[in-house]
Amino acid sequence: MPPHKIKLLIVAKFEIGELGNGQTGEGELFYRHYFKKSESFEIRGLCAGDRLHVCGNAAMAVTREGKINAAGALSAILSDPRFDFSDTYILSIGCAGTDFETTVMGDVIIGSAVVDGDYGHLIAENGELKWFKIEAGDQHAFKKLHPPTVVRALQIAKSVPVSSTPKTRDFMRRFNPQLDREPQILTGTIFSSDNYWKGKVFHDLAKQITSAYPCPDPYKASEMEESAIAVTADKFALLERLIVIRVSVNLDEFMNGATAEKLWRSRNFSDNMNSEDNCEGADIFVPAMHNLFNVGRAVADAILAGTF
Repeated sequence: MPPHKIKLLIVAKFEIGELGNGQTGEGELFYRHYFKKSESFEIRGLCAGDRLHVCGNAAMAVTREGKINAAGALSAILSDPRFDFSDTYILSIGCAGTDFETTVMGDVIIGSAVVDGDYGHLIAENGELKWFKIEAGDQHAFKKLHPPTVVRALQIAKSVPVSSTPKTRDFMRRFNPQLDREPQILTGTIFSSDNYWKGKVFHDLAKQITSAYPCPDPYKASEMEESAIAVTADKFALLERLIVIRVSVNLDEFMNGATAEKLWRSRNFSDNMNSEDNCEGADIFVPAMHNLFNVGRAVADAILAGTF
């Protein structure tokens, strides 16, 4: 039997338990829409309990958080001989913390480049963090996404409505009145690190690191997987068919009195972000997942219809 040909592979990372349990993580809305009646396959290389879901010529999996999980899971999926991914579009979706100077929570970012923020020399000297580029490392640390693919995704996404909530708008207004606006569809450079990148010092470092590479657009979002996804896609000759969509669920600066201790010492990420009154992202998480889904669905439908 020839391998099953896949036209679209949706890759999520952060999920609350298993797909289909009704808890809204990055992939849940996509699962309900495309894969509720799917067949699932065990893939050696995915985290325990996770499977590849296939319905027609579309597939979906959760990698879990971090670059190692992302690279391992995507490599395992693309290597499985039961499936033909040679002409697959990879739709990599997820949440992010975004540039506090130019974005609002709920913005959807379509990546035009990804940068690995952990690749280089980061040292602390005289109380100051300093980063030095590894000059021979561009092929590992930087991936420019295929411009025609990015442009087409933006063309499709620009007519998709995205929204916020009154509570989040008030939260943003108190943090920065100049950024009192509804969410938008943006493009920019995606910054990856296994560290949860936050605070003005790290924000400035993210801008410095991304500016060291020939990115077509400025830094917009910090997250924990996309550089590994892009490097893996490139190794499988699929970089030109990679689409990265991230939605802002918080900013890369501490907002309205939040501190690291308040955010992370006593509550885990999923409890905090799914609270309707958390000190990092107000009540934006679930609405942001709907923004991500609505934009991602428009792109996915075009791919599946052959109009992308």
